[in-house]
Amino acid sequence: MGGLIFLLACVLVVLAAGSARGAVHTIEVMEWTFDLPNVTISPGDTVRWVLLSGAFQVYSLPESPKQWISPVLEPPGSTFDVGFTHYDGPGPFPFTAEPNDGTMYGEIITANTCWASGDINNDGIELTVADLVYLNRLFR
Repeated sequence: MGGLIFLLACVLVVLAAGSARGAVHTIEVMEWTFDLPNVTISPGDTVRWVLLSGAFQVYSLPESPKQWISPVLEPPGSTFDVGFTHYDGPGPFPFTAEPNDGTMYGEIITANTCWASGDINNDGIELTVADLVYLNRLFR
């Protein structure tokens, strides 16, 4: 009976963690600059670029482990979001915008956070009942 309660508790923890929402970090894009060129994030967070003036396209640099490219942001008030999960790895994630006078660069930096996956039993499949059974056997 104790094993069943433990297993149900694990399922509830996983469900609660899966429904948690991260923070939204806003970067304002204006005349040839980002207001926050360096942003620190955690898994589950979203970075949102908000256009204040001009017309720009925001994109990751080739060396970034996660790639993205926005549509051309216009008119002012337009936004573009990129979400980050533990699957994206620790980064850093450098980015820029076009048009660019050579100074519009930024970097998304990860917090000192565990980026481990939910594959507890190392079978190559993200969190399944088999992982919870394996975890239950560890604590018997």
